[in-house]
Amino acid sequence: MQCSLVLFFHFGTSDNEHLIPGSIGGEVDQWTANPRDFSTEMDCLTVCGWETPYEKFVSPASGECQVSRNYSQALDCLVIGRTAQDHDSAWGGFNFAGKLKRDGTIVMKRESKDSTDAGLGVWIFEGNVRYGSVFAGTWRSSNSPGSGIHGIFSLGKKVHPSQSEH
Repeated sequence: MQCSLVLFFHFGTSDNEHLIPGSIGGEVDQWTANPRDFSTEMDCLTVCGWETPYEKFVSPASGECQVSRNYSQALDCLVIGRTAQDHDSAWGGFNFAGKLKRDGTIVMKRESKDSTDAGLGVWIFEGNVRYGSVFAGTWRSSNSPGSGIHGIFSLGKKVHPSQSEH
Protein backbone atom coordinates (compact mmCIF):
# COMPACT_ATOMS: atom_id res chain seq x y z
CA MET A 1 0.00 0.00 0.00
CA GLN A 2 1.32 3.44 -0.90
CA CYS A 3 0.08 6.29 1.22
CA SER A 4 1.13 9.68 2.48
CA LEU A 5 0.74 10.45 6.19
CA VAL A 6 1.08 13.90 7.77
CA LEU A 7 1.31 14.84 11.46
CA PHE A 8 -0.67 17.72 12.97
CA PHE A 9 0.12 18.92 16.50
CA HIS A 10 -2.05 20.77 19.01
CA PHE A 11 -0.19 22.88 21.54
CA GLY A 12 -3.30 24.18 23.27
CA THR A 13 -4.18 27.48 24.79
CA SER A 14 -7.23 28.52 26.71
CA ASP A 15 -8.48 30.57 23.75
CA ASN A 16 -8.41 27.76 21.15
CA GLU A 17 -9.35 24.65 23.15
CA HIS A 18 -13.01 25.07 22.16
CA LEU A 19 -12.00 24.73 18.48
CA ILE A 20 -11.34 20.97 18.80
CA PRO A 21 -14.46 19.19 17.54
CA GLY A 22 -16.07 16.69 19.91
CA SER A 23 -16.18 14.29 16.95
CA ILE A 24 -12.46 13.57 17.48
CA GLY A 25 -12.47 13.39 21.27
CA GLY A 26 -11.45 10.23 23.10
CA GLU A 27 -10.30 6.98 21.48
CA VAL A 28 -9.98 6.79 17.69
CA ASP A 29 -12.36 3.85 17.28
CA GLN A 30 -15.04 5.89 19.09
CA TRP A 31 -14.70 8.98 16.87
CA THR A 32 -17.86 10.05 15.09
CA ALA A 33 -15.69 11.77 12.46
CA ASN A 34 -14.56 9.52 9.63
CA PRO A 35 -11.27 9.87 7.72
CA ARG A 36 -13.08 11.49 4.77
CA ASP A 37 -14.27 14.27 7.14
CA PHE A 38 -10.68 15.57 7.49
CA SER A 39 -9.24 18.13 5.09
CA THR A 40 -5.64 19.34 5.01
CA GLU A 41 -5.87 21.95 2.27
CA MET A 42 -3.44 24.87 2.59
CA ASP A 43 -1.80 23.02 5.55
CA CYS A 44 -4.84 23.85 7.70
CA LEU A 45 -6.59 20.92 9.37
CA THR A 46 -10.38 20.99 9.27
CA VAL A 47 -12.74 18.33 10.59
CA CYS A 48 -16.33 18.23 9.34
CA GLY A 49 -15.84 21.79 8.06
CA TRP A 50 -14.50 23.11 11.39
CA GLU A 51 -11.04 24.71 11.34
CA THR A 52 -8.93 23.28 14.16
CA PRO A 53 -5.95 24.72 16.08
CA TYR A 54 -3.71 21.84 14.95
CA GLU A 55 -0.43 22.81 13.23
CA LYS A 56 1.16 20.78 10.45
CA PHE A 57 4.54 19.24 11.31
CA VAL A 58 7.31 20.43 9.03
CA SER A 59 10.64 18.62 9.25
CA PRO A 60 13.66 20.91 9.66
CA ALA A 61 15.29 18.89 6.84
CA SER A 62 12.58 20.06 4.42
CA GLY A 63 14.06 23.55 4.23
CA GLU A 64 10.61 25.13 4.71
CA CYS A 65 10.57 28.11 7.02
CA GLN A 66 8.69 27.44 10.23
CA VAL A 67 8.76 28.75 13.79
CA SER A 68 10.73 26.26 15.85
CA ARG A 69 8.46 24.20 18.10
CA ASN A 70 9.20 21.76 20.89
CA TYR A 71 6.95 18.92 19.73
CA SER A 72 7.33 17.12 23.06
CA GLN A 73 5.22 19.95 24.53
CA ALA A 74 2.25 19.23 22.24
CA LEU A 75 -0.98 18.21 23.94
CA ASP A 76 -2.18 16.08 21.03
CA CYS A 77 -1.00 14.75 17.67
CA LEU A 78 -3.20 13.62 14.78
CA VAL A 79 -2.05 11.49 11.84
CA ILE A 80 -3.90 12.24 8.59
CA GLY A 81 -3.32 10.64 5.21
CA ARG A 82 -4.49 9.05 1.98
CA THR A 83 -3.30 6.52 -0.53
CA ALA A 84 -1.37 7.64 -3.60
CA GLN A 85 -3.19 8.05 -6.92
CA ASP A 86 -1.34 5.05 -8.45
CA HIS A 87 -2.65 2.89 -5.59
CA ASP A 88 -6.17 4.30 -6.03
CA SER A 89 -6.20 3.29 -9.70
CA ALA A 90 -5.00 -0.25 -9.03
CA TRP A 91 -6.57 -1.25 -5.70
CA GLY A 92 -8.93 1.55 -4.70
CA GLY A 93 -8.29 4.66 -2.64
CA PHE A 94 -8.37 5.07 1.11
CA ASN A 95 -8.31 7.93 3.63
CA PHE A 96 -6.66 7.63 7.05
CA ALA A 97 -7.16 9.58 10.28
CA GLY A 98 -5.84 8.79 13.70
CA LYS A 99 -3.90 9.77 16.75
CA LEU A 100 -0.38 9.42 18.13
CA LYS A 101 -0.63 8.56 21.82
CA ARG A 102 1.88 9.66 24.48
CA ASP A 103 3.25 6.09 24.75
CA GLY A 104 4.14 6.16 21.02
CA THR A 105 1.23 4.03 19.85
CA ILE A 106 -0.48 5.17 16.65
CA VAL A 107 -4.16 4.29 16.14
CA MET A 108 -5.74 5.12 12.77
CA LYS A 109 -9.05 4.57 11.02
CA ARG A 110 -8.99 3.67 7.32
CA GLU A 111 -11.99 4.02 5.02
CA SER A 112 -12.54 3.94 1.28
CA LYS A 113 -12.43 7.24 -0.63
CA ASP A 114 -15.28 5.95 -2.80
CA SER A 115 -18.59 5.81 -0.93
CA THR A 116 -19.74 2.96 -3.21
CA ASP A 117 -17.05 0.83 -1.56
CA ALA A 118 -18.56 1.37 1.89
CA GLY A 119 -19.04 -2.39 2.18
CA LEU A 120 -15.31 -2.64 2.84
CA GLY A 121 -15.98 -1.03 6.19
CA VAL A 122 -13.63 0.94 8.38
CA TRP A 123 -10.41 -0.75 9.44
CA ILE A 124 -8.49 0.18 12.58
CA PHE A 125 -4.68 0.12 12.41
CA GLU A 126 -2.73 0.12 15.67
CA GLY A 127 1.04 -0.01 16.05
CA ASN A 128 4.30 1.78 16.68
CA VAL A 129 7.08 3.35 14.66
CA ARG A 130 10.16 1.11 14.77
CA TYR A 131 13.74 1.91 13.72
CA GLY A 132 12.67 5.48 12.92
CA SER A 133 11.02 4.58 9.64
CA VAL A 134 8.72 1.53 9.92
CA PHE A 135 5.15 1.72 11.21
CA ALA A 136 4.19 -1.84 12.18
CA GLY A 137 1.32 -3.37 14.11
CA THR A 138 -2.09 -5.00 13.74
CA TRP A 139 -5.27 -4.14 11.85
CA ARG A 140 -8.87 -5.18 12.47
CA SER A 141 -12.21 -4.60 10.81
CA SER A 142 -14.63 -2.43 12.74
CA ASN A 143 -17.57 -3.93 10.81
CA SER A 144 -17.57 -7.13 12.78
CA PRO A 145 -15.76 -6.87 16.12
CA GLY A 146 -14.85 -10.23 17.53
CA SER A 147 -15.28 -11.93 14.15
CA GLY A 148 -11.61 -12.66 13.76
CA ILE A 149 -11.11 -10.40 10.70
CA HIS A 150 -7.68 -9.02 11.53
CA GLY A 151 -4.02 -9.22 10.58
CA ILE A 152 -0.60 -7.63 10.78
CA PHE A 153 0.88 -4.81 8.69
CA SER A 154 4.00 -2.75 8.20
CA LEU A 155 4.53 0.53 6.34
CA GLY A 156 8.02 1.73 5.48
CA LYS A 157 9.10 5.30 4.90
CA LYS A 158 10.11 6.02 1.32
CA VAL A 159 13.16 8.23 1.11
CA HIS A 160 13.06 10.65 -1.81
CA PRO A 161 16.35 11.16 -3.66
CA SER A 162 16.51 14.82 -2.58
CA GLN A 163 16.29 13.75 1.10
CA SER A 164 19.09 11.17 0.88
CA GLU A 165 21.62 13.86 -0.05
CA HIS A 166 21.27 15.65 3.32
